[in-house]
Amino acid sequence: GTCVLAGLLPAWRATRVDLNAEFQGGTRNPGGSRSRLGKTLLVVQVTLSIVLLIGAGLFGRTLRNLQNVDVGFNREQLLVLELTARPPTYDRAGAVALHQRVVDRIGTIPGVRRATFSRMPLLTGGAWGTAIRIPGRTSAPAGRPDSALLNAVDAAFFSTFEIPLLLGRAFTRRDDASAPKVAIVNEAAVRQYFGGENPVGRRIGRPSQNGNVDLENVGVVRDAKYASVKSRAPATVYLPFPQEPEGAVNYAVRTMGDPEAMLAAIRTAVREIDPNLPLGNVRTQAAQSDQLFASERLFARFASFFGGLALLLVCVGLYGLMSYAVTRRTGEIGIRIALGALPRRVLWMVLRESL
Repeated sequence: GTCVLAGLLPAWRATRVDLNAEFQGGTRNPGGSRSRLGKTLLVVQVTLSIVLLIGAGLFGRTLRNLQNVDVGFNREQLLVLELTARPPTYDRAGAVALHQRVVDRIGTIPGVRRATFSRMPLLTGGAWGTAIRIPGRTSAPAGRPDSALLNAVDAAFFSTFEIPLLLGRAFTRRDDASAPKVAIVNEAAVRQYFGGENPVGRRIGRPSQNGNVDLENVGVVRDAKYASVKSRAPATVYLPFPQEPEGAVNYAVRTMGDPEAMLAAIRTAVREIDPNLPLGNVRTQAAQSDQLFASERLFARFASFFGGLALLLVCVGLYGLMSYAVTRRTGEIGIRIALGALPRRVLWMVLRESL
């Protein structure tokens, strides 16, 4: 459409030539024809390109802000992967023992600082949640949900992800299937369920457990993003993995250097324990987090590309229009110079129109 319009407009203008003036030697206006249409189109083009460039800048700033969001844990030098102990080879107790052997073996690899596992990975868009019941609390405050997100984690989960423990104690290997059921909540859960009071020693119940208030809260950790970077850290209840040993297990390995360089050694360590264990979905935590920004990154790239293209077209259009205007006014410029006009005054006269 642009090409057709650009071709038709000059042709349409050519049909309006004043033949009488042409037969008399052409236009007598030394300034030549001033194209208001061309100037108007250029103004519109500049305006639209500025809008595109501003949009590209906003998209880029949004992407940069998302990448700099404090997620509540250290995303650097962290390799995450998935490992599944499938039945009937491993029952629930066997799976727990297997995963603990695997993290202990990975922890002995030179260059590995800590290793852990959990039922749910962080910042993948997925979550596991349920309603929560607190004795003495009849209903949720107005405008707040009555559910929390859950995650079954290894004893070294918080130290590996570097999520600070604020109150109480962390999980230990003694919190197994035979021990009393315990839980750790984050700050958002303290605000939502306990009104900001100290929740250590309080009981927590789940409807999925037939309403039994079977969990004793033993600690409070700092808020950490769970499924998304864009939303606030949700109310989260952490459970010891030996007491909730279901589903695939997601490992996290904190290294001293490049985490991807440790992948071969980690694969070897896993094969030493069980060569048939399926190990997959390997990526760094930083790369996993960046996947959540795919749409923002795409918009930023498209906006930057079209904004740059529009800027280039504006430069070409401005150059062409001014070149055309100067060519049309060659006679006028010559007369002004002959009458004593300084070159810089003539130059400013031309530039003033472009500005």
